[in-house]
Amino acid sequence: MSELRIAIDVGGTFTDAMSYDETGLLHTAKVRSRPEALADSVAEAVAAILANYAPAKPAVAQLLYGTTIATNALLQRALSPIALMVTAGFREILEINGVHNEDHHEPAGLYTAPQRLVPLEHIYEVHERIERDGGIRVALDSTEIERIAAQVTTSGRTVVAVALLHSYREPVHERRIREIFARCAPTLRVVLSADVLPEMREYERTIVTCLNAALLPLMHDHLQEIKARCNSRLLLMKASGGFGSAELALRAPLTTALSGPSAAVLGACHIARQCGLLAVISLDVGGTSTDVALIENGHYRETTTAEIAGYPLKTPAIDLLTIGAGGGSLASHGTDQRWRIGPQSAGAVPGPVCYGQGGEVVTLTDAQLVLGRLPASLLGGAVPLDYARAAQALANFGRVRQLDAIQTAHGLLRIASFAMCGAIRRLAVQRARAPETHALIASGGAGPLHAAELAQLLGIKTIVVPPAPGLAAAFGLLTGALREDAVQTYPQGASALDVIGSARHFATLEARVRVRIADSGFSLASLHLQRAVDVRYLGMSTEFTVPLKAGVLTEHLLQAALEAFHAAYEAWSGRAYRDQQAVEIINLRVTGTLRLPLPPAIRIPRRTDNPLPCAARDVHFLEAPRAIRCPVYRRDTLGATSQLSGPCVIEQYDSTLLLPVGFTLRIDDYGNALLTNHRAR
Repeated sequence: MSELRIAIDVGGTFTDAMSYDETGLLHTAKVRSRPEALADSVAEAVAAILANYAPAKPAVAQLLYGTTIATNALLQRALSPIALMVTAGFREILEINGVHNEDHHEPAGLYTAPQRLVPLEHIYEVHERIERDGGIRVALDSTEIERIAAQVTTSGRTVVAVALLHSYREPVHERRIREIFARCAPTLRVVLSADVLPEMREYERTIVTCLNAALLPLMHDHLQEIKARCNSRLLLMKASGGFGSAELALRAPLTTALSGPSAAVLGACHIARQCGLLAVISLDVGGTSTDVALIENGHYRETTTAEIAGYPLKTPAIDLLTIGAGGGSLASHGTDQRWRIGPQSAGAVPGPVCYGQGGEVVTLTDAQLVLGRLPASLLGGAVPLDYARAAQALANFGRVRQLDAIQTAHGLLRIASFAMCGAIRRLAVQRARAPETHALIASGGAGPLHAAELAQLLGIKTIVVPPAPGLAAAFGLLTGALREDAVQTYPQGASALDVIGSARHFATLEARVRVRIADSGFSLASLHLQRAVDVRYLGMSTEFTVPLKAGVLTEHLLQAALEAFHAAYEAWSGRAYRDQQAVEIINLRVTGTLRLPLPPAIRIPRRTDNPLPCAARDVHFLEAPRAIRCPVYRRDTLGATSQLSGPCVIEQYDSTLLLPVGFTLRIDDYGNALLTNHRAR
């Protein structure tokens, strides 16, 4: 044994690890997350994996990491204080706050703008001006920049974001500021918008630059701790579904937001291809949230309009829809006295009431336990569950409505289930898809608990539960590829396409991608480069990203992309504006991907005899009026071709699968559980 690849996903409740070595052997581990010391959670998970190889422990060649640092910092507003430099006259740029897309599922008037990132007293105006065509109207004054550097140093801020007007077209002034700061204030970190997001739209470019600057100290300290504990090449999962090196993550830490949910979608894509499914909805129910995504022809959908905590990411990201409903989600009485599940979570500490760690607020996990849907302990007995404590907490919660523990638990289950169902339906309908025409791939520790019942509500016929659903993100990390994206605003109308200028910019972007990947220590021999353009109808506030066909750039290739835009817009909106509205290209994009070794496809032994249950218990299902006595099976006793009929329960180390009445289950050659809803049309 010489080298090992380990994938680590730090979740709100558990930290998951999965590895495979050069012999194709897979190992898994699950440890409690430690929010106050995430690096310790990572080190503990790595140690748990390496314990399988004692006494001769192999070297860890790569540590594939799904980090929650950026996501948690944004959600909790726990960002580092920064200074901001803007063009004179744009001191209130952050007040613009973009264009908010009203969420019609929230009560009217409840939208509040995200917290201001930089107080006005720490925003510095620079007397310079670059025109939108890149020409310099007012030159930069070095003396002024030296004075600002001294002021920032005195203020105690350690990071400076620089977002000057039209720097996406001409970054010379921003780069000159960095040079002056390096000479006058070398301890200050400087983040340039021209490096982070060379795109038009002043608010978005400024806020994204500020977010990257505010995340930089947190990410730097965290990665230093990881490196100190784990001596291996560290690759971080990004929102785009690709890996970047730790060094590149420090240049743009915002790209690592939503990395855990993104990794789970990668795993679902792999399973979809393995099962030959063309249209899939990925359902990932973890401890704090439910994440859903569309997968078509084995590939996820992308977006550049993703948001988190009200802030735009403005980076290529997997098209995810997330709601705050997971196993650890807290139940509450709303201001209107309606019960709610989430978005607040009990987390790893104190956790659900049934964990016996001091939690006092009822969670969805407590309801699952009291309804007989969970075993008496999790993780093979490592986490015992206190039924009596959970039942008492549920009874107390439901007393105001004269409900007992079972009735309360069932009510909370229904609330959470319909919220998840609504998320799936909303995702599909907004993307012009019908849920019932898709299969459902269920993952996360709680995904298999809900999948069949959600399929009943949505009319979905086929459900797939992977062999290790509770470690979906860790598995997804093992299927990922290295990825770097580069973008440049270069507006041009359809009637005046600039092929020569576009080709020049594409060459620059491709060179930038190559340098980044080479600097990460990887060979460029198998690097795949994909060109794309962002296209819109004149006056639209958003663009569609359209890939370009390979080959020498010609006007024909650009025109073909514009035709593809018309088709994509019509499929999305149901409206056609070809030959009616002017079309323009806004941004040029290049994506570089480098495949990493995939985990082996391990076939499991076939089993010809009927599996025997290991126990039986009363289980409350979502649509059943009363509890049903169900046999309980261990998943590791099921072989390829094993079949079961509902109602029954299938338990395993990392999750529990419920099979209601009207469902059958079959295990395929790779250990996937294939569920069929016989009530679906």
